[in-house]
Amino acid sequence: DKDTELNKVKEELIGLRAKSGDEYKKAIEEKEDALNQLSELKQRYAQDKEDLLQQNTVLEADMASLKIQLDEANALIKKQSSRLVACAGESALEVLNGALAAFENSNAQDANKLAAELAAK
Repeated sequence: DKDTELNKVKEELIGLRAKSGDEYKKAIEEKEDALNQLSELKQRYAQDKEDLLQQNTVLEADMASLKIQLDEANALIKKQSSRLVACAGESALEVLNGALAAFENSNAQDANKLAAELAAK
């Protein structure tokens, strides 16, 4: 009777040991899976970060190029504005000189005609 009871307890211990061993293996496998997933996420994060840094470098280079182009365009606009002002000044002076010359000749009709022609220029 005691042997039967002892064998029964022994079998229960073996069963518990096997059960706890299986649970231990399962817990280890779950931890390994979690670590693998974390490792994959870290690799993906590192790759995404590298991609973003490369894109940022390209964008910075593009912005520098655009700034140079903008500065060149602004310089050209200023130069053309100066030319336009000079041209307008020359035209105004030419109209004025023509009008004065016509006035000095006392021919109002010629003065008006010359002023209109010069203004059309």
